[in-house]
Amino acid sequence: MIIYRDILTGSEMASDSFPIEQDKPHKGMMTFKCQMKREDGVGDIDIGANASEENEDEPLQEAELGQGVNIVLNHRLNEMTLSKKEFKGYMKEALKELKEKVKENMKECKVPEDKIDEKIATFQADATNMVKWVLENHGDIQMMIGENLEGTCIPGFLINKGDEGIHMYYFKHALEEEKF
Repeated sequence: MIIYRDILTGSEMASDSFPIEQDKPHKGMMTFKCQMKREDGVGDIDIGANASEENEDEPLQEAELGQGVNIVLNHRLNEMTLSKKEFKGYMKEALKELKEKVKENMKECKVPEDKIDEKIATFQADATNMVKWVLENHGDIQMMIGENLEGTCIPGFLINKGDEGIHMYYFKHALEEEKF
């Protein structure tokens, strides 16, 4: 199994248990196909409790049910709400931090300087396309961030596409793979 973590915060964002498409809707992005999931609270666990003797007609409390998108529930993602203007400002800072982290990681892996420059140029082109795409679809998108709310991260972008299903989009340069 592969877990995809946010490079900046280390938060778990997705896994390969969801169908994945590379470079959709743009180069540099990953698409995870999702679906609605129903959580059954405590479920059908019988703890052997009896109704209260003081009030025999007291109804037994049912487990609370919740539902949501499976990738959000499974990876404990949180919604982040930003206007278009706030998103632009946030992404400017987040992408600057991510670019430095990507460069640092490549230098640690002893990638030649000319290859680093080439990869950073690709990163910047992919980032520009991703931000344009999000701004074009801003009204239809829910931005999701990981469980670790400290620090800056690149959010995932959740869209319900009706008959095509629910999709979560990630900027793949912001994710690192962890194999189990």
